[in-house]
Amino acid sequence: MLQNLGRDREAIVTEVRSRIVEGARARGGQALLETVNETLYLERERLRRNARLYKDPGGDARFYTTHVAAYALIEELRRRHAGPDLYKFLREDARGASLPLDEAGARVDALAARLREMERAGRIALEPDVRGGGGLGILTNAVKYFGLFHERCAIRRKGNRLFIDDANLLYYYRNRLASYDLEAWG
Repeated sequence: MLQNLGRDREAIVTEVRSRIVEGARARGGQALLETVNETLYLERERLRRNARLYKDPGGDARFYTTHVAAYALIEELRRRHAGPDLYKFLREDARGASLPLDEAGARVDALAARLREMERAGRIALEPDVRGGGGLGILTNAVKYFGLFHERCAIRRKGNRLFIDDANLLYYYRNRLASYDLEAWG
């Protein structure tokens, strides 16, 4: 997907360059033309570098511990608090909810096993911590990364339970996996 985006962006860059060059020549702006050429060269190099970075299986479908933990936890809570209203669920049911650590670990482990199958089939790519980790390891990593990257941690561990502190953030991370066929994962 990113390779196609790169080609589309290249076409856009070429079109923009030609328009700017025509305008610069019409006004006699040689300095502007040199700046545009340098900017376009740097953009083209960035596109090439990014294309090399994203040549892994699955293209831009790379999943991290935060995605896996969020999907498993939200889906488990949705199962427990069945109801059609997503907003009520996020506002009331999920906020402050908790799950036993061993149950959450088992759900994450089942999901990770399904994702590993998808990776072997070439549909997605997993970070090493998901590829080789068990459910509890993935959860521990996710708790750590949620705490590092966000002012308010989405989940926290207290004793042998996981508590949901920011259901909206957790749901945001969950959505990264939402478009994949994961209904029968556990």
